[in-house]
Amino acid sequence: MAAPHVSSVSPVRPTAHGEHKASFAELRRLIHAIERATPSVGGAVAGPAAELAAPLGLAVLDQALPAGGLVRGALHEVRPANPSGADAGASAGFVSALLVRLLAGEASGPVLWCLGAAGRRETGRPYGPGLAAFGLDPNRLLFAWARRDADVLWAMREGLGCSQLAAVIGETEAMPDLAASRRLQLAAGASGVTAILLGRRALGSEPSAALTRWRVAAMGSEHVPGEGVGRPRWQVALERCRGGVPHDWVLEWRDETGDFALAAALSGRSAEPAQARLAG
Repeated sequence: MAAPHVSSVSPVRPTAHGEHKASFAELRRLIHAIERATPSVGGAVAGPAAELAAPLGLAVLDQALPAGGLVRGALHEVRPANPSGADAGASAGFVSALLVRLLAGEASGPVLWCLGAAGRRETGRPYGPGLAAFGLDPNRLLFAWARRDADVLWAMREGLGCSQLAAVIGETEAMPDLAASRRLQLAAGASGVTAILLGRRALGSEPSAALTRWRVAAMGSEHVPGEGVGRPRWQVALERCRGGVPHDWVLEWRDETGDFALAAALSGRSAEPAQARLAG
């Protein structure tokens, strides 16, 4: 088997665009350095299930999730509604919003974000000031650039082995097979670090060990006076939820408060009719 290849690992600063080249061995050394530098910080939390969940801050979302929020120390999947990639940007925005909620109240711990080459070619590299405006602290983010989906999954597993990370995010073209998703789920459960995987061209029919799978479609923002842009708006379906019931909503992201909000009175329908509407 060919060795995993991570082409670069770089912290993102609000005004920085440089990156340094790193092999997969250097990624391991970086993760080990994080472990040594922050021995007391971990993703695992002892206590009842409610304490292991990060509330999403919107009652209808949290009520749809059995633990009352996004379960920590588990694998969660996000996919675009349009598998051609048209909704990939919206899906990445939703992942960023989930990450803001996940980090709320976390005192420290960086986030490892692993990206494939295809996504970088299509949408470019993450932009520090934009991430900051969205509510994410760029100083907490480390980006690993990989050539192939298999390398992204490898980097995610390496990151999930470090309990000092606050979260591990991965972007692949397709969703991994059941065995690969199970390895991610087991690694997340062992360390207590939350994993979120975005399959940019996932079809939604793939079997998975993830606790949740979300489907995201871009929607037009509400008009605002002047030349500014409105809040990000998405149609979000909870397609799969272990122990829960599928739902869908039209959501807005309020970056000034770091919260989701309902954007339409018709939100709250089951996910299956929404899938039919999107397909039609």
